[in-house]
Amino acid sequence: MSPILTIARRELAAMFRAPLAYVFLVLFLVVSQLPHVLTVFAQGQAELRLFFDFLPWCISVFAALVTMRSWAEERQDNTYEMLLTFPMRDRHLVLGKWIAAFAFLALGIVCTATLAIMVFAVGRPDAGPIVGGYIGALLLAAASTAAGVFFSGLTRSQLLAALLSLVCGFLSLLVGTEMVATLVDAPLGGLGTALRSTIGAWSHYAVFTRGVIEVYDIAFFVIWTVVFLHLNTLFLALRRTAGSWPQMLAATALGLGCGMLGSRLVGEGSLARADLTEDKLYTLSPGTLAILAQAKVPVQVKYYVSPRDVMPSQYKSIEREVVDRLNELQVASHGSLQFSVIHMNLENLVVTPEEEAAAGENEDGSLSLDGAAKKLEGKDDAKLDEAKKKLADKEKSIERRLLEKGVKPFTVQSFEATETSSKLVYSTLGIAYREKDEEFITPVVPQRLSELEYLLANTVAKITRPRPPKVALVTGEEPMDPQLKMMYQRMGQKIPDPYTQIAEILRREKFDVAKVKLSAQEPLPEDYDALIVVGPVSLDDRQKWEISRALAEGRPTLLALHRFTWDYRSQGRNITVKHEEADPSLDELLAANGLGLSRDILMDASKRGLTVPTGTAADIFGGMTVDVPMHVFVTKGSMNSDSALTQRLSSILYLWGSAIEVDGAKLSANDLKPTVLLSSSEKSWLVPATRPLKQIDLVPDGKEKELKPRPIAVMVEGQFKDPTAEQPRPNWSPKMELGPDGRPIPSMPDGPERPAVPAKGKLIVTGSARMWSDGFLGAQQLGNGMLLLNCVDALTLDENLLKVRSKQPTDRSFERPSTTTAILWTLTPLVLVPLVVIIVGVGISVLRFRRRERWNQAHGRNS
Repeated sequence: MSPILTIARRELAAMFRAPLAYVFLVLFLVVSQLPHVLTVFAQGQAELRLFFDFLPWCISVFAALVTMRSWAEERQDNTYEMLLTFPMRDRHLVLGKWIAAFAFLALGIVCTATLAIMVFAVGRPDAGPIVGGYIGALLLAAASTAAGVFFSGLTRSQLLAALLSLVCGFLSLLVGTEMVATLVDAPLGGLGTALRSTIGAWSHYAVFTRGVIEVYDIAFFVIWTVVFLHLNTLFLALRRTAGSWPQMLAATALGLGCGMLGSRLVGEGSLARADLTEDKLYTLSPGTLAILAQAKVPVQVKYYVSPRDVMPSQYKSIEREVVDRLNELQVASHGSLQFSVIHMNLENLVVTPEEEAAAGENEDGSLSLDGAAKKLEGKDDAKLDEAKKKLADKEKSIERRLLEKGVKPFTVQSFEATETSSKLVYSTLGIAYREKDEEFITPVVPQRLSELEYLLANTVAKITRPRPPKVALVTGEEPMDPQLKMMYQRMGQKIPDPYTQIAEILRREKFDVAKVKLSAQEPLPEDYDALIVVGPVSLDDRQKWEISRALAEGRPTLLALHRFTWDYRSQGRNITVKHEEADPSLDELLAANGLGLSRDILMDASKRGLTVPTGTAADIFGGMTVDVPMHVFVTKGSMNSDSALTQRLSSILYLWGSAIEVDGAKLSANDLKPTVLLSSSEKSWLVPATRPLKQIDLVPDGKEKELKPRPIAVMVEGQFKDPTAEQPRPNWSPKMELGPDGRPIPSMPDGPERPAVPAKGKLIVTGSARMWSDGFLGAQQLGNGMLLLNCVDALTLDENLLKVRSKQPTDRSFERPSTTTAILWTLTPLVLVPLVVIIVGVGISVLRFRRRERWNQAHGRNS
């Protein structure tokens, strides 16, 4: 190892003796960090994604500049032959020069660590992608410098060596991008995808920036580093032989071919990997394995996919990605999940005119072999017989049989030559368990790979149950004048329901939803698994009795209540806000179990403006924006990070909500375990609802108002008390319910009252029903819909599914720091660190100058 270090020290000393080295370092630091530093505070995200996206291009440029002198300068200075006479092997020379170049570039990469320090100072970033990004950058620098040293040995011109290295680096990065691979695939059919996996550095580097360390991505950079170093060593050996250029070209071609073959081989395998992300986004959740372990027999998964050669470029890797995940699940579950891949042929669905003529038609117009009628007169009988045989094979094909079950091809965009076209492909997962019908997840596309584990776990959790989870859903109605309500009923029209999307979302997630009005006509079903009551208003005695009995008997229950409704009215350019009290009717039930819904109005400085209709011309543009503290905006800091229901949620809009009163003494006496899921912010306060609101009520004033966080969503577990247990069962209220046709709905017979069977249960209470009204559930920037699904999963299934669903990236946003702090962190990486490099360079130059002066004086030489 000593000869290698000797050459490396020689090269590094030569680099740092020249001022150009410090110029390179300063330029590298400024250019690589500038885009991120200028945008980090504007974006407000504690991450280095933009920096790592730009860094590879800087590495390619500066690797070419650093290595261009490695051998070319030796030949210009006529020290090349002398260097070859050193008592060292050729590989020692090559490794020494490469280590020096790599160490110099690695020093520049390490000096950018001030960016990581900056994001940790202003926010809470995920360290995994940052560590992975730096590992990927160092591996890319190793391969780039190895290539640069090789190209420097091919020519006497430093400029030509730099250009060759630069072109090689840029081509490798560009070919590794999906866009370029797709464009190359269009005219050359699959060549772009092959080049991307064998020489495309970007696709392998990008894996590290996600916080994942995969063995075959490390192997890719190691293989190409070794190939270029070996070619460089071989070049030195062949230069000693006259007329060795043919052998050199053949060896270079052979070496590059071996590098491509090695990259392809490791790329096709499924090797070990390490997930560095804080949230373990790329690691199987223990919840998934627990769900699979509950299966009595192995779950059978079939992946129906088009062959790779007919897939568009952007879908060519989809099969490998899905198979890798399924293989990981199969191994980790110890065989509880088994999978197979079935390639689907779209041609088996296409019927040619000859086959159509040979088949004839049924009365309904469908094709059939029965009653064949020759539509094409004069057609050759042999050809018609052949067409019949082909059509018979198609009718027996798996594509035809699965088409009836719902496995259909879908359309994707395909780039062909200079135009874009549509293409039909298959990519569907089928999950089967015992004798149950196969459930399908479709389409499985690259954009859904991140949620594939949850989709599988969700489907398995449901099909391994004797039946799908059944949810009894009771929703309140929009406040309405009784006469207007009667008019709706007489006209056979549905009364406006502000909560229609709840049932739609739950059914989309494969829940069996029974939406009932909790009346004599629509009572609770007998076999439901969870009760959801959203926005109840003025419940009668029988309805309260039914809910109390269900909770006491251990029925998992979700109560989304509201104490107030609000009305926005326009007065000129101003909007007046007026509240009316609504009776949720469940105060007695809550009080018996240590809970309560505050009768004061909840205000919060953490709020969100909403656009509301005003009945004026402003409604043409959507209405006016109202920003009042009743629009409580719940952020990550106000969510329970230890609960699977809330630990991965984005922000929540708690519209018109009330605070939940928690009586710890009564809960403890009843042996009930409470868990606060959501709270208001530290700057929230209560305003009495017994008087009209004043302007001063809308301002957080710590002197007159008690500012503190208050519970707004609570989960309680244990044996609940029924306040109506000692009372006889009330009769149903004699209300006439009209159906869609305007006719009365007959009442269900009221059977005999059965004795209550107490059991421990689970209750989730939130003081806002409007947070789950239409328009807020589907908002992508809000977590309202995800909170609903988490709650229903927790009530109907075990919490293992919540652990899988909660595998989402944590919000890494941060509040903008003060101007002084922002300026300080902007100047640190762009000015202070480069200034330190310059000072170190000047200091080294001064020390060398003084040492030279002392040597000259000691040997009697003039300076």
